[in-house]
Amino acid sequence: MNENEQIKGRLNKMNRRIFKKCGITKDRQMGMLKYHITD
Repeated sequence: MNENEQIKGRLNKMNRRIFKKCGITKDRQMGMLKYHITD
């Protein structure tokens, strides 16, 4: 695993937390059309 991938992994973890707070999961972040709204 190279350094860039590690940094990306860290960002993804942070983003996942932020997006979950906003009620949007990683699927939406990845640019997929399907997304889940959470209560």
